[in-house]
Amino acid sequence: MAKWKSAFLNSLVPEYDAEESFTFGAPATEAEFSTLEAAISAPVPDELRELLREFNGIRDEDGPYYFATTQMPTAADYYREWDWPTDLLMERSADILYVCQENGYANMWGVVVRPFGPFQPGQIVAFDHDLIMDAETPEELFASPYESLLELVEAQYKRTA
Repeated sequence: MAKWKSAFLNSLVPEYDAEESFTFGAPATEAEFSTLEAAISAPVPDELRELLREFNGIRDEDGPYYFATTQMPTAADYYREWDWPTDLLMERSADILYVCQENGYANMWGVVVRPFGPFQPGQIVAFDHDLIMDAETPEELFASPYESLLELVEAQYKRTA
């Protein structure tokens, strides 16, 4: 079995998750990579490119769990309509390709594509929606809980801090 799919399947918690509940998207094509890079005006980081060559998104019965290339640039748009200011999140989200979400977008993880605050390209960042209202700096909103994308994919219980 391929590296990324195996890492994801090994992350499942048997009492909560069943392998058959998830559908893997077909590998991303070069055209999809080109479209994604044009949308973000930056190259797709190597580790993410490798993952997307195995599967382009994972869905469960509730919707996307890992985003496909078409969803990554706009995943944070979910927060545009919130009742409180989301300016910092929206501004910084232009520098992130979101790859994963849990609990109806309450927690999201992404790969930095352009540096901002202390975060550098290729670094994994996460945020918890409970922090959006009070955060005034990227450091207050985002955390870097994983050293690599593989570590994120392998994690049974995803950390946001």
